[in-house]
Amino acid sequence: MRRSAARRGARRAAGKATEDTFSREKIRALAESEELTLGFALWRAADGKGVSVAHVAAALGRLPEGFDLWELSAASGLSVAHFAAARGPLPKGFDRWEIADSEGWSVAHSAALEGNLPEGFDRWEIADAKGRSVAHFAAARGVPPEGFDKWEIRDGDGESVARVAAARGHLPSSFDRWEIVDGDGFSVAHVAAVHGRLPPAFDRWEIASDRGETVASVAAMEGRLPEGFNRWDLADRESGTVAHVAAEFGGLPNGFDQWALRDRHGWTVAHVAAEFGRLPEGFDQWALQDGQGLTVYHAAARGGRLPRGFERWEIATESGWTLWHSAAEGGKLPAGFDSWELADKKGSTVAHAAARGGKLPAGFDRWELSRPDGWTVAHQAAWRGPLPKGFALWGLASQAGVTVAHVAAERGTLPAGFDLWELADGSGRSVARVAAESGTLPVGFRRWEIADGNGRSVAHVAAERGNLPWDFDRWELSDANGVTVAQAAGRKRHDA
Repeated sequence: MRRSAARRGARRAAGKATEDTFSREKIRALAESEELTLGFALWRAADGKGVSVAHVAAALGRLPEGFDLWELSAASGLSVAHFAAARGPLPKGFDRWEIADSEGWSVAHSAALEGNLPEGFDRWEIADAKGRSVAHFAAARGVPPEGFDKWEIRDGDGESVARVAAARGHLPSSFDRWEIVDGDGFSVAHVAAVHGRLPPAFDRWEIASDRGETVASVAAMEGRLPEGFNRWDLADRESGTVAHVAAEFGGLPNGFDQWALRDRHGWTVAHVAAEFGRLPEGFDQWALQDGQGLTVYHAAARGGRLPRGFERWEIATESGWTLWHSAAEGGKLPAGFDSWELADKKGSTVAHAAARGGKLPAGFDRWELSRPDGWTVAHQAAWRGPLPKGFALWGLASQAGVTVAHVAAERGTLPAGFDLWELADGSGRSVARVAAESGTLPVGFRRWEIADGNGRSVAHVAAERGNLPWDFDRWELSDANGVTVAQAAGRKRHDA
């Protein structure tokens, strides 16, 4: 009864439709009718978006054996074959995998995305407009078939199929191409480590990225090292051993005892753990020193991690660097601290340490505290970064005559509106000249005629260093010897 009604409905839909467009309901009714044979006359009948009876029938799995209108496309560019591939499976022997829409999305991509590729499929390199291959989508969908060997196919961004599979845990148990490296310099093993996808028997921890980061250090950073890992002395190019990385990120296991292990700078695992608050309860190697003689206490002070109630702040290195200095450098001095003048044997005060770390408190006003060579806290702060708004002691000079302004000019930390460009250091160099030499003159600088004792202007210095702005227009300006800026700039080009 219901079949007859459906058949009659399909016929009525076909009879009443306009020549150009059918409604979605009518297309559906035709696709569900019992008259779908190879000779069916309305396969191409479509709705307003170009979705034909054939498309809907493909989506419903109702295409007859021998159907061959695979390239018939909707307005979206998707063919009947795309719809059939998404529904799956395509007929045995289907070989039109390359049919694609305007963005290169092929029938093979649709089948791969839905896990409908047939056994023995070998067209893995077919790629869309973004370079993404069928293999990439198959790897994202699940473990590629046994014997798959296209791991190094790359998409438009340089990402390999192996990397896609590694990130999703879709590498087969037999996979051994861990060293494949993508455009960012990281190997498949690094990616698998980040996502916790390394197999239990993995033993290639020493594979390094272009930047020298081992798989082990990446796993340590992510807290992904397996139980029983023991290659703690495996070293990165830059960041020390695996143990150092694990100490920073809290990945050291209970019972870890290689606290004296050092990186290439002499920094021990204990120092790293202390600074980041990762030392275990009962730790007793506080006197352990790094390459500079700093104890584990110093590292803990820098990180604000000294034990509650700790009072032995006078602990110092042979050079006199106290825990106060380390705490100041890390910005971890206790509230109310005011002994800024406390100095080590070289004369560096606690205030210098805070300035070096960029950790001077708001409202600090003891800028003239000085080392024996006249290097003040203000000099140190200018070297580290911008001085606070309203700072006015630009003429403060060291014994060598170097002013705070000259330090800031060299480092590019002078404030907007600075106007003491003619201020000279002990050797007669103006602040403007130092900025010209360093390439730190501000946008809009116009004091090009400022000259030193030898008669060479700021413009000449900037020209010779290649630091003139693009809109410079004082080319005729001459120095005491009659050399113009244009000539100085030409000499620079000739020398280059």
